[in-house]
Amino acid sequence: MRKSFEQVREDYQKRVSQGEPRDDVIASLHADGLSIIESIKAVRTLYGVGLGDAKQIVTAHPVWAEVVRNTQPLHEKMIKVMMDAHDGSIDIPPE
Repeated sequence: MRKSFEQVREDYQKRVSQGEPRDDVIASLHADGLSIIESIKAVRTLYGVGLGDAKQIVTAHPVWAEVVRNTQPLHEKMIKVMMDAHDGSIDIPPE
């Protein structure tokens, strides 16, 4: 049976408080089968960072490179649809 997010958070909070490097934590989240969304949520919780920072931290890690590469076309299409719907008048922060 898969652990709940709260159980995972508790386990990883101990590891973070013991000084485990952030890159090792992110790699372990991936190895433990968390999705990229769950990993971003965990990083937000474990390190007290905002959503944008957590997303940047997780997506920059090498273990998520294939997922990021595979979702890039969808990301670009979503931005185009948003821009078209708002006549190009929305601000999209740089990545």
